[in-house]
Amino acid sequence: MMINLKDVTCIQIGNVMLGIKDIEKISIHDGGVWLTINSNLIQGDIETKIGNVKLIAVE
Repeated sequence: MMINLKDVTCIQIGNVMLGIKDIEKISIHDGGVWLTINSNLIQGDIETKIGNVKLIAVE
């Protein structure tokens, strides 16, 4: 399944869903993903493996 990145509204990491507007920066390299988050509930950096990240697009 392919999705257009313009349609992505959320990123899921494990059981946590993050809205795109809350993500300030995404870096992907060496099989890892680094996100900088600034939302009402979470502020900080998240590091995880690429296999843990799902892009969610709502039509």
